Amino acid sequence: LDPSGGLLCDEMGLGKTIQVLGLINETKPNATLLVAPLCTLNQWQQTAERCGFCVWRCHPSTSEWELPKNFRPGAKHLYVVNYERAIARETLVNQRVWPRVVFDEAHRMADPKGQCFSLAKQEIRAKSRWFLTATPIVNALKDVLSLFHLLGIEGVAATLPEQLHALILERVLCRRMADLRSSLSDLPDEAREVNHILDFETADEAEFYRGIQGILQRRFRMLQHEEGGQAEMFRLIMRL
Repeated sequence: LDPSGGLLCDEMGLGKTIQVLGLINETKPNATLLVAPLCTLNQWQQTAERCGFCVWRCHPSTSEWELPKNFRPGAKHLYVVNYERAIARETLVNQRVWPRVVFDEAHRMADPKGQCFSLAKQEIRAKSRWFLTATPIVNALKDVLSLFHLLGIEGVAATLPEQLHALILERVLCRRMADLRSSLSDLPDEAREVNHILDFETADEAEFYRGIQGILQRRFRMLQHEEGGQAEMFRLIMRL
């Protein structure tokens, strides 16, 4: 496909890390840049090293890559850096054209005015781009359009559902636990919802609570029709 890449939006727990490492291992480019949240870098490194990759990390006090202890010229090389470090030290990522770049937790780039979006758009040049996120749409449909824009696909409009649907079928892999339970036996147990209702100690206590609840419910309905009332609605919910 041109441009090369896509969106991997499987639900959490379905193995996006292993799928990406498998893609890297089975395709030609030997060097891949991975940009991810700081809290996930060690997991990526440990999993990649178990798969035989040479993992490069940024030196803690310079803008250079540290030579891996298991360096092997013919191996697959994975360069991992967190978003904040890549933004602060742009020379880590903008001094070459990467054969492939992978953005983990890519919903961070949904805002075209944000630093993460600017990093991917202006600083990182790559022949192939992959975006990993279980939540491609956070607030609105335009969130996923931002990712398509970073992929290099222009002119897609949320107002053209047929065009967008065709693009999603071509560029997005999105699987859910509920859809795979019949075919995969080793998935985590299905979540269960348990409701435990506490009784009031006295009738006066119940009457007082329901009176307050009625007042808040009436106020909540009024706020639904007021501009900018979302914050106040949230505060009312927390009071209940």
